[in-house]
Amino acid sequence: MYHSSQNYKTFSAGAMNGKRYYQSLYDEREVWLNGKKVDVISNPAFKGIINTLSTLYDLQYNSPYSDEMSYICSKTNLRLSLSYLLPKSNDDLIKKRQNSTRWAYESWGQLPRIPDFMSNVIVGLYDFRNELKLENQMFYDNVLNYYNYCSQNDIVLTHAIGDPQINRSAEVRDNEHIALKVIQKNNKGVIVRGAKQLSTLAPVSNDVFIYMSPSYANREKPEYVIWFSIPIATKGLKILCRSSRAILQSEYSSPFMERFDEQDAILFFDDVLVPWERVFLLDNAKLAYEGFFRINAWALFSNAIRAHQRLLTFLGLSSMLAKAIGIHDFRQTLDKLGELTSYADMLKLAIDGMQANAQITSGGLLAPADATSVGIFTAQISMRVVEIIREIAASGLIMHPSEEDLANVELRQFINLYMGGNSIDASKKSRLFRLAQDLSSDYYGLRQELYERWNRGDIVRNRINLYKEYDLTSITKKIEAVISEPLDKNTKFITSN
Repeated sequence: MYHSSQNYKTFSAGAMNGKRYYQSLYDEREVWLNGKKVDVISNPAFKGIINTLSTLYDLQYNSPYSDEMSYICSKTNLRLSLSYLLPKSNDDLIKKRQNSTRWAYESWGQLPRIPDFMSNVIVGLYDFRNELKLENQMFYDNVLNYYNYCSQNDIVLTHAIGDPQINRSAEVRDNEHIALKVIQKNNKGVIVRGAKQLSTLAPVSNDVFIYMSPSYANREKPEYVIWFSIPIATKGLKILCRSSRAILQSEYSSPFMERFDEQDAILFFDDVLVPWERVFLLDNAKLAYEGFFRINAWALFSNAIRAHQRLLTFLGLSSMLAKAIGIHDFRQTLDKLGELTSYADMLKLAIDGMQANAQITSGGLLAPADATSVGIFTAQISMRVVEIIREIAASGLIMHPSEEDLANVELRQFINLYMGGNSIDASKKSRLFRLAQDLSSDYYGLRQELYERWNRGDIVRNRINLYKEYDLTSITKKIEAVISEPLDKNTKFITSN
């Protein structure tokens, strides 16, 4: 997928499709799983997610959703992904929302690192180009070239923005190997050494974009501050995956794990050369901190849309579970279903608000309103959403027949008699409860919940930042006026604007 320096800036293939995505994974990437170097194409642990992404990319061509997910570029006559569209009007933002909704709907809200997310990070990087230009003209040029390359080829991106979890109390001055750093600059580029996490989707991506979350941006040493991108198949980049259970599962026993296990990885940079054309920021911690919030505006909009689809999946499943065992009219069950409904509705209203309050940035694009409070809300309810599934399904999450049990003639008569449900046969009920188990009680569901809680960063930090940046001037002045004046019987608590 990666081309030479000259071709990299001009190569154009248009929106991705399934076949081209599959072929793009044939390269020299160094992926490790369970102590062995593996080929992601042939290894069964990656089969499900590769097939899923291929299917999603094919929707951009010759499907009822082609025009909902892509458009014909007037300059190149290529079909391009709307994920990379630079929104300059409300109509553009509506198109991006519809596209993000289609990606999330077709994947049941189960892919937090859906390609649409990172494509929108690159939209944000483009939007931040002028601030980078003030730092260095080269950064500005690199951003323009990289945006054009990504948008005209619809590459699959991942990112890594955190330090390894070694010693959270240590600063880089005390423990220099805890973070990625520049160890050399030469005429070809910069050489980096260290590690980055948590890089979801890395094993099956084309490129990785390295930048820094707010927790790590304010570095005391400039050599630890860098934004860049490189192909996943870059020499010296080692990708260590977490253990995968998708390899042991079938679509029947774990329908979501088998299809949506997007894999998480830590990236080891063993003196990796990053060409100058791939460097977007160096040394400036203040700019790296400010830039994080700017470049993520559209990605967080996409993520909120995806989180809403995930909630709808949980709500629909919970309703079906309740009906399957005849508790759907119980007051306590309706209370739980109402709670889930309120979460889904609140998130939709928040997305509507982000769109309605969009503003033009200094980069000339229309950006959705800040998503900090939306991220806090979804993180806060992540555990509760899973808990509701468990409370409704109860012991049904534990005891249900396997595919082999259902196929056994001798057992089937007893299964049909004793393991069916309320107007639902044993086979269908078993599939329904296995889906619930997959989402709430098994390895996949527990990983998903943990990810939902942490993928937007430290919730305490986010709350603090939200409070510090919130404008309380009007209400505090109003309160100050009340407590500063002596009260008498004629005082009325009525104020005018």
